[in-house]
Amino acid sequence: MVENSGVPTALTGPTVIWEYTNPEFEKFFGFKREDVLGKNTLELPLPSQ
Repeated sequence: MVENSGVPTALTGPTVIWEYTNPEFEKFFGFKREDVLGKNTLELPLPSQ
């Protein structure tokens, strides 16, 4: 369901490492999944709107 959702979705673990993003996240924020996953949220924060 989340994979096909129209809502940008990302998940992090307790160590604030990006673990999942859906395709809408990529479109909305302009990050490719492979550039985000495995990075720390401080390394690659989301742009503020």
